[in-house]
Amino acid sequence: MPETRACKGGATLPCRIRNLRPGQQCQSCGLSLPDKNVNDPHYGFVAWCLDAPILSQTASVGYTTPTSSGNTRERLGHMEERRIRCTKPHYYEPQGGWELSKRNRGRSPVIVILDPQRVSEYLANTWPYFKPIRLANVMRIPENGYLELPEVRFHEFDDCLKFLQGRHRTTALAKLGFTAYPAVTADDCAAGCIAKFGASVDEARRHFDWDGIEYPVMGI
Repeated sequence: MPETRACKGGATLPCRIRNLRPGQQCQSCGLSLPDKNVNDPHYGFVAWCLDAPILSQTASVGYTTPTSSGNTRERLGHMEERRIRCTKPHYYEPQGGWELSKRNRGRSPVIVILDPQRVSEYLANTWPYFKPIRLANVMRIPENGYLELPEVRFHEFDDCLKFLQGRHRTTALAKLGFTAYPAVTADDCAAGCIAKFGASVDEARRHFDWDGIEYPVMGI
């Protein structure tokens, strides 16, 4: 019989994970964890599962995740009055064109508007491993009032979205109820990102302010 101990009371079933270790798989989101971590408040389903509320680890930093769509809508409504200021990734130079490494020769940076709900679902199915404390901290993006742009690449040959940074921020924005957010990518990856995960530029502008960044913007 399935055990009910994870994912808002969802069922888990026995499974084998990395190195054939015994574990449990959530039947709601598909996340698998070792048996020893299943009930752990920091490394168990309550902290890692994308269908579970993040409460235990956020209590220590003074933030509680919205628990209903009404709360989420109210929170986002207040944020329209104060948009979240966007910054370039911290390893970029403050000014300049394309500030990364030699791998970007001949490429240009583009801001793409993505749907964090769809991207988060994609991450849950491909690499659903997050650091709970880190995720708890970025849940405070609305309170802090700024977002360091995640950086992504899209590989068309295997239909894969790769994060150079920003998985935790993306997951936090999805949990907070956002439906559009900006990320930075290379110009030759933008079309693939938009085709699979694109969202409304107008919707993103309601909540995020990237006017200080000179990159072109692509979205739906």
